[in-house]
Amino acid sequence: MYEEIKTVVGDKKVDENDTEKMPYLNAVVKELLRKHPPTYFTLTHAVTEPVKLGGYDIPMDTNVEFFVYGISHDPNIWSDPEKFDPDRFLSGREDADITGVKAVKMMPFGVGRRICPGLGMATVHVNLMLARMVQEFEWFAYPGNSEVDFSEKLEFTVVMKNPLRAKVKPRI
Repeated sequence: MYEEIKTVVGDKKVDENDTEKMPYLNAVVKELLRKHPPTYFTLTHAVTEPVKLGGYDIPMDTNVEFFVYGISHDPNIWSDPEKFDPDRFLSGREDADITGVKAVKMMPFGVGRRICPGLGMATVHVNLMLARMVQEFEWFAYPGNSEVDFSEKLEFTVVMKNPLRAKVKPRI
């Protein structure tokens, strides 16, 4: 990722316009949102007419919620869903429409009329923050932390159960 940043911006500070020209950075952010959505559930939706969903009859006026994590980790939708693999979005193997317009394969910000109005701003800021963190610092595994524990716990959002510890060194 650092090489991509250097190639795109050289020695200047990366800005939000630069991040649009960084396919690997964008793939990493999409994979982060797929593997670790900000929340596990969407806002409640009310069924407007009777429908059959996954073999189940859902009557009108039923409130439904979507388990975002389950969708983004479904082996019927994703190849090797437990693996963190940003390349899945570069090779054309898999699609990452996070708005749900083409298909609902992941929805970290919801979909449809209730999609998060901050989606655009959030993705720009996540891309920019990650790019700047990589541009400005070298990141190393903390001594004794060779394995990353991806266990999560539910708070207001989904967070790591055991915080990720890293050594950070400014790039000179």
